[in-house]
Amino acid sequence: MKAVPLSALSAIVLSVAACQPSGESGGKGDSKVDFVNDVKPILQTQCVRCHNDQSLMGGLNLMNRELAMRGSKRGPVVIPGDAEKSPLYRVTLLPAEQDHAMPATGAKLTDGEKAILRQWIDEGAEWPEGPEGTLEPVSIEPTKV
Repeated sequence: MKAVPLSALSAIVLSVAACQPSGESGGKGDSKVDFVNDVKPILQTQCVRCHNDQSLMGGLNLMNRELAMRGSKRGPVVIPGDAEKSPLYRVTLLPAEQDHAMPATGAKLTDGEKAILRQWIDEGAEWPEGPEGTLEPVSIEPTKV
């Protein structure tokens, strides 16, 4: 077997390290969360079924940005740039047995979904207008085991 020069080995290690994600944003590297592809599916399947025009739980409607930013009976739920102060994110962290844990019914958000919401809010909670930013309630069928 032929020995690999140390300088060649160092170059390989450095080029592999340069390709690795930084790990600072939930494993997504430096990529920004996209509302339509990342956030909308979470809100659409987990939140809007109870927070819509027909079922205004807690006085909160999440069917579009304007309505969502109005907040609930308790005030704003999204504080753009600060997930830790945003009730929309904080209620997903509560233990399932607590009264205000969300979603109130069905499966709780995965750690990955919570990370997406956190990053989205911390990045400013961009939410497009029009059809791309409009959410409709979606019911999820329970999976059969």
